[in-house]
Amino acid sequence: MKIRIGHLYYNILNLYGTHSEVTIIKKQLEFQGIEVIIDQKEINEDINFNDYDFIYLGASTDYNMFMCLDDLKKYRNDIRDYLKNKVIYSSGNSINMFGKSIDDIEALQIFDFKSTKLNKRIISEVVLKHKDINEPIIGVFNQSYVLDSNNNYIFKLIYDIENYPISFEGYENKGFIGTNIIGPIVCRNPYFTEYLVNKIIKSKYPNFIISEYNLKEEKDAYNYFMYRFHNSIRIK
Repeated sequence: MKIRIGHLYYNILNLYGTHSEVTIIKKQLEFQGIEVIIDQKEINEDINFNDYDFIYLGASTDYNMFMCLDDLKKYRNDIRDYLKNKVIYSSGNSINMFGKSIDDIEALQIFDFKSTKLNKRIISEVVLKHKDINEPIIGVFNQSYVLDSNNNYIFKLIYDIENYPISFEGYENKGFIGTNIIGPIVCRNPYFTEYLVNKIIKSKYPNFIISEYNLKEEKDAYNYFMYRFHNSIRIK
């Protein structure tokens, strides 16, 4: 069994260590006995979406995000077709590229949400609740855009961030999973790792029997953080 990962714009969508998300996903797929091949793509390189079973895009500066958006626009129809039965995961501000617009700039228009720039960048440690995961999600907001729609969100804030304008975060639709949260989120959230890797495997091998993941150390670190952080959480 084999899964081929397309790591798009790996050299510029790489702020805050989000490129490590691919390393962790690869490791957990290999623990399941699956061979993993990673292709790293740069701007102006041809991308054949049919070559990949899973695609990842990470965080960047706004300038680099718009550079990548311009390059991705020629693949709009390929992305729509890809998401019918495969998974794209976007962490950091690359999520903004998949909506209708980023302020007054046309985005990929794959989904109906719009991204609006805030008057002030939000930087804060956060705790959230995922719609399908029992354990809280931990991460960091370091962003200047928010999605304008609460449809298809995947995270609900349970840690109150001062002046944060909405109480939901992220977007999941068809095979797309996207979030502005960094951390990196997969590194810090072993239960989210299991959720994401399950989706990747099942999208290609629906009858695959998934074994227990090798995430003991990650869960120990997560539990320690939650123990230290628990008393400071203000539940909405």
